[in-house]
Amino acid sequence: MPDGDDCLNCDEEGWYWFAKDGKVYRDAKQKKIDGKYYYFNEHGQMLYNWIIASTSGTTTKDDDKNYKDNEDNGANIGAISDMEYAFNVDKGWRVNGWLQVDGSYNMERENDEDWYFFDDGEPEFAAVTTDDKNNVGTLLKTEGYAVNDASDGWRYRAKIKVEGKWFCFDEDGRMKTGIQAIRDGGDYEVYYFDESGFLKTGKVSNVELDNGETANFYFETNNSHKGRGVTGEENGYLYYKGMRLEAEDDYEFYALPTGKTSEPYDYYLVNTNGKIQKGTGNNGKKIDPEKIENADYDIVNIIESDSKFDSDKDIDDYNVYVKTGNTGKIDWVKAATSTTVTADKKIDLTLKVKDGADTDADSRFVTRADDREDVDFGWED
Repeated sequence: MPDGDDCLNCDEEGWYWFAKDGKVYRDAKQKKIDGKYYYFNEHGQMLYNWIIASTSGTTTKDDDKNYKDNEDNGANIGAISDMEYAFNVDKGWRVNGWLQVDGSYNMERENDEDWYFFDDGEPEFAAVTTDDKNNVGTLLKTEGYAVNDASDGWRYRAKIKVEGKWFCFDEDGRMKTGIQAIRDGGDYEVYYFDESGFLKTGKVSNVELDNGETANFYFETNNSHKGRGVTGEENGYLYYKGMRLEAEDDYEFYALPTGKTSEPYDYYLVNTNGKIQKGTGNNGKKIDPEKIENADYDIVNIIESDSKFDSDKDIDDYNVYVKTGNTGKIDWVKAATSTTVTADKKIDLTLKVKDGADTDADSRFVTRADDREDVDFGWED
């Protein structure tokens, strides 16, 4: 057997398998023994825990050899796809299923304990591909988030079904929990995975975001989009990518993206619970303008500075009327001292409220759901 000083890929003592003719098994492929599979290096010593496997053919060592994952062997190749896992030396066979272990030296995760799922020794992970289909980090970076998985903003996430359940994994194979953004083409969807990693559906309250804030969410329950954050109305409440859109104190106007070029936003009014305020009658819903908090309650200044403002009246004499359809989507917004005043006395606020196309959050009146300056998901890591 090799001297440990001459083999960085060996322990000083280890397990070997001998054939009936007395020859030690030295092939780096997996060896099936008594119904279980084991890994061996070129010297015949059984490898265990994280292993840089021979199947990749991409190590900085010779091809078609298995290598022990340690800080000395120099075979760092930086890809989870080249790694496999076997139980500790007292067992040694390859792992199938869930295991909570320290990460590998090869992935520079040796001090981080996480949950991994192994299928015939191979970990599940979010694949790093040339088309970046799992790289949600580039999308989050364009929204202004300081994603720090890597200095260039890369963050890989994939929703993968194992043992009949959906879980989230990153590019290093670590199971992820909490709110997760997962790329879907040129956009991303939002999902929630509980502390055990299970994908959640329906209402989830008081979710802690990465930035320390909390929010309420609702996730699809149907099979075709199960777990995806809802955008739009759900049970009378307004959501964007699952997050419930709420007023902080009284009422707030929100612009919700539609994906349509002709009408890029739909507009809604919600209260502090995120309940959509509907005004389907001829005069709409009456709201005290001093309770509309957009742009620091700027609607008061907008009304008072309008040429139709009655100088003999006070802002306390005015109400805002919000006309909506049955879903709460806003048709028009007007201010007047009563519903019976003539049209030339009514102040039309519709265009001011529907200014979602303004990209400057500081000058925009409406709160835009797809602008991080207005609605912050806290995508920090």
